[in-house]
Amino acid sequence: MKSKKRMLRVPSCSSWTILFLLCSISTPAQTTKEYRDAGFGILARIDRAFAMPEPSLLAGQIDRPHPGKPPYANMWAEGVELTALTAAVKLDPSYTPRLKTFITALNRYWIVKDGLGAYNGTLHGKTERYYDDNEWIVLGLLEAYDVLRDDTLLDRAKETFRFVMSGEDEKLGGGIYWRESDRATKNTCSNAPAIVCALRLEQLAHDPANLTIALDLYKWTNATLQDKDGLYFDHIDLAGKINRSKFSYNSAQMIRANCLFFDQSHDQKYMSEAQRIAHAAIKQWIASDGAIRDDGCFAHLLTESLLELGARDHDPAWRETVNHALQFLLTKNADPAGFHPKHWNETPPEPLQHITLLTEASAARALLRAAWPQ
Repeated sequence: MKSKKRMLRVPSCSSWTILFLLCSISTPAQTTKEYRDAGFGILARIDRAFAMPEPSLLAGQIDRPHPGKPPYANMWAEGVELTALTAAVKLDPSYTPRLKTFITALNRYWIVKDGLGAYNGTLHGKTERYYDDNEWIVLGLLEAYDVLRDDTLLDRAKETFRFVMSGEDEKLGGGIYWRESDRATKNTCSNAPAIVCALRLEQLAHDPANLTIALDLYKWTNATLQDKDGLYFDHIDLAGKINRSKFSYNSAQMIRANCLFFDQSHDQKYMSEAQRIAHAAIKQWIASDGAIRDDGCFAHLLTESLLELGARDHDPAWRETVNHALQFLLTKNADPAGFHPKHWNETPPEPLQHITLLTEASAARALLRAAWPQ
């Protein structure tokens, strides 16, 4: 009965909540140990399945049972793997050498162009630096710095963020483009995480200029790309046309941004806005069985943002939502070998023939992040 009473606090008053409760009241939440074990298990599978000839670098995708010569992972996947490893170190310091060697290996992607250093989108290919890819790396480096207290990590994060901010101009009233070589759109995925980067840098490097950057980007993103329900559209092009697609990671990063603004200002309006977006996100992406109806590379950031929100408003309903999503991930979303399909609400009927680092690292990050002490 205690479990049932807590479940009645799931944050929604829609018919979705009733369906969710009917399907999941009897489902036990995964324990911290189970999250730890599962997350560490995925990291071990990643090292085995995606290993490449060059030390510490990983393949991006494997086609089974005849993999051939796989391509090296792109920077987006490497960025998620970085955050999975930092989450692992927070739980088990023995992962520290693996994290350090991985960060060093990422230097292979580093390119200096027009006086600005940043990580290229691919290891072997044309120079194509994405602003959002580099923002994920900044967040990973800052988290690694928070764990390791290595000043070189903070310096590299600052240098990378300088590249990120070179993607901003006054067209459309502000905002950061998606990629360096084709300044055609300004996306939520290149602005929302930039806000989080700036706020984290303000926390760790104590530079008030970063707070100004965060506020300017926050105002622009809300004015330009936020829907009336609180969620965020994908992008706007230079003609002012908005692509109205919605992905969970965009709104998730704005939940986190509001949480960080609340930490900085203690202004309740930011907490209220984070809660409003989170309610809308649950209505949009959480299925009646608790699964997240989105790609794993997006969904893991939604689980993380709900944990961040719950750590501040102390409402256990956010954690319960995450628990049910991860319960589905662990019990229904893996094939017999433990690998995951692209979408977090799928149930693979047989061994997957195509597996990706991006999807596996996303699952590892979500589980290990959920295992952190509450």
